[in-house]
Amino acid sequence: MEYGHDRICSGDIPLNSPRTSATPHFARRDGFTLLEVLVTMTIIAILAAIAMPVLNRVRENARDTICRNNLRQIGTGLQQYSTRMNYLSSGAWDWKRDGAVTEVGWVADLVRQGTRVGDLLCPSSKLDVSKVYAELLTMDPTANTCADSIGGKDQTLPDGSILVNPCRAIGAAASDTAKADLIRDHLLLKGYNTNYAAGWFLVRGDVVLDDLGDLVNSKPGCSKSPRERSCTTGPLPLARVTSSKAPSSMVPIMGCAGVAENPLHMLTVKIEEHESGEFLADSYTIGPRDKTTLKAPVITGSGTGMKRWFAGWNDTLQDYRGWAPQHFGETSCNLLFLDGSVQNFMDQNEDRLLNNGFPASSETGFTSDAVELPEALVFSKWSLDPARVR
Repeated sequence: MEYGHDRICSGDIPLNSPRTSATPHFARRDGFTLLEVLVTMTIIAILAAIAMPVLNRVRENARDTICRNNLRQIGTGLQQYSTRMNYLSSGAWDWKRDGAVTEVGWVADLVRQGTRVGDLLCPSSKLDVSKVYAELLTMDPTANTCADSIGGKDQTLPDGSILVNPCRAIGAAASDTAKADLIRDHLLLKGYNTNYAAGWFLVRGDVVLDDLGDLVNSKPGCSKSPRERSCTTGPLPLARVTSSKAPSSMVPIMGCAGVAENPLHMLTVKIEEHESGEFLADSYTIGPRDKTTLKAPVITGSGTGMKRWFAGWNDTLQDYRGWAPQHFGETSCNLLFLDGSVQNFMDQNEDRLLNNGFPASSETGFTSDAVELPEALVFSKWSLDPARVR
């Protein structure tokens, strides 16, 4: 029966009955409207868009700090080595030009004195493996007459076990897979790796010239280039540091590496987590080049001795294209200097190179003449010998 108005008024039905509540009754809502959801999502998207650049900047600042600390630790290791050997290193980490990479080169020096260089990688770089690994996979060490790529003999330990010379074993391996396994076990897992490139002064010191100003290679049949160890005085001695033309705070000796030059720019076989086709880090910078052509200097003087070649070699600059910007969206590069300091330099024109005074051209890769490694901060002359440089 319907409750009529008269019955309510007569008191038959209580005034507080749920059917007769004095307050309006609204249906309970179980969710949000589409409009409310869209507004909420829009607000979240706006907040995320504002926060992401800040978070990315924080992450990259952390990576940059790790990179700087790694370079400082490498610098400390080089100084420790120099106190024992009077040289900052035993040379470049280069199987073809310097020899067995577990015995020779700055990486081997530091690993053998307890610093696992492979744990000190630039965290911003996409290059996680040195080009040395490609050399180990592709080169025949027995055919290399320009350096001792085989290294020392295997050793018999007191318990009768054999300590294998890794470079000998890798060179004798029957397949790429076997080589990759040996590289993993004897190099990668033991800290022999880097994605930093050494500076030419650290590993080559100075060029050796004849009276006509031409490079002299002490090993017959080997190519003549400032990158060849046998065309230079070799790794930098402590004595040259103190008598240098430039302050130690201006001489760069290590930096974030760029992609290695062809044909050793890719890994050809998978090694542990590193896939075939992965790009590789360069080993060290190229050395002095003609400041106009970026080629070997042209000697045009007359006579013999310094009178003939002085002007030609002094018209060169260090070719630092072995270093590349890896930080903050590949716009800046960290460099370690002789005094142990680490400085950051910006790639102003975004050509992924650091120009120290070379002209722009399609051959050089520089897209503008903008100087990103200024002479007042970075020494770019061809020699540290004050008698050779004007």
